[in-house]
Amino acid sequence: MQKKTKRILKIIIEISLIALVFTLFFLMLDFEELGEYFLQITFPVLLGLICFQLAIHGLGTVHWVILLRQIGSKKSIFSVFMAKLSGFAVSYITPSLYLGGEPVRAGLIKDDSIKYRKLLASVVLDKYIELFAKLPCIITGFALLIILIKPDLPLILISAFFIAFFLAFFIFLLIKLFTDRSFINRFLKSILKPFLKLRPKFAEKAMKVINEFENSITKIIREKKAFYMAVLIAFAVSIIQVFQTYYIISFLKHPNLTYSFIIFFSSLLFSFFSFIPGNIGGAEAVHIGFFRLLGMTIANGLMYSIMLRMGQLVSIAVGLLNILFRRIFKRGGTKSQISEKGADRIRTGE
Repeated sequence: MQKKTKRILKIIIEISLIALVFTLFFLMLDFEELGEYFLQITFPVLLGLICFQLAIHGLGTVHWVILLRQIGSKKSIFSVFMAKLSGFAVSYITPSLYLGGEPVRAGLIKDDSIKYRKLLASVVLDKYIELFAKLPCIITGFALLIILIKPDLPLILISAFFIAFFLAFFIFLLIKLFTDRSFINRFLKSILKPFLKLRPKFAEKAMKVINEFENSITKIIREKKAFYMAVLIAFAVSIIQVFQTYYIISFLKHPNLTYSFIIFFSSLLFSFFSFIPGNIGGAEAVHIGFFRLLGMTIANGLMYSIMLRMGQLVSIAVGLLNILFRRIFKRGGTKSQISEKGADRIRTGE
């Protein structure tokens, strides 16, 4: 009950802060400038946004396919692509830092030829690679921001500490995954230790699942060439995201690659508003703050967020439609199978 109260209080505080920030921004917002940008959005501009999203999710599909091949999955690239879009859509509308759609991705490509735990292991590793591959561009953006604005030393040290922490954490995990095959087992076993005495049967079942999960992870990363190729492709995805930013700010009459890296770095701050589905409000506040820091207008920052979401909404719509149609066809298939069984019983006189 106490945890629930704290969570509600946290949500109230964060919503109040976002409401306050937006009120201040809208009081200073130049609506005429914002309206002019909207009038300049043509079909070719929207097509460009959609092409960037296709490239991001398309290459993201490729590095997941590479991991899936290591566990014996032979699903077509199109099936994996649609599952990835559906996972992205669920993650986007889930109150989290674009997480939550991973089980959906695994479920959509599940078949009788491969275990669900193996698929989930590939999804977890794929997500880790995706986050790890963003770090070079994030660190570049942070370094460029420091060079550009020259903040006070305490702020530099605090920011550098957080960046270094994330980088060290990902590198530590990468080294452990390659050099210590029992690392996941020991780490999760230590978490489950309190349950060993209280719930021995539950702990035993959990450890069995953990062992299978660890074996799947080990099997995937055993082929180092494939793993490194997946990381390289994921890094290419983050570069495309930087150029997507460059495309949008060019439309806003501020073509600057340095700014693109700095704005990409700002995505790291979205976690402070992770309870909001799609980080709606939090993402806009962070973007507007960074745009003002870079000497651009509030309308620029707000328009950037709107255009970014325009491209993402196409992917979200396709992903959600894929889930809907899969459910419809699955129900139809189930009814058809029941009818066939009933007809067989009639023919056999049962």
